[in-house]
Amino acid sequence: MKRKHLSRDIQTLNQRLTAQLAPFQQRSQESRRALSQIHPLWLLAVGLVAGAVTGSLGWRKAYTVGAMGYKLQPLMLAGIGQWMAGSEG
Repeated sequence: MKRKHLSRDIQTLNQRLTAQLAPFQQRSQESRRALSQIHPLWLLAVGLVAGAVTGSLGWRKAYTVGAMGYKLQPLMLAGIGQWMAGSEG
């Protein structure tokens, strides 16, 4: 009886972990697909710039700047969208 109970618990945990893993696998595939559409020279250039910024500022300040840019991204995209809409009309 104990072996059956343990086996059932393991199967339940396995199903739960599989369900939790599915979104991560989907995001991973989407990320790979998006990266495959970017020209390799752009990736290299961005990596070099990121390395230069990190080397000149230090990793803590570079992380802070990156985190702030990530938080400001929606605001910047909205501003660019309004600017583009204003220049067309």
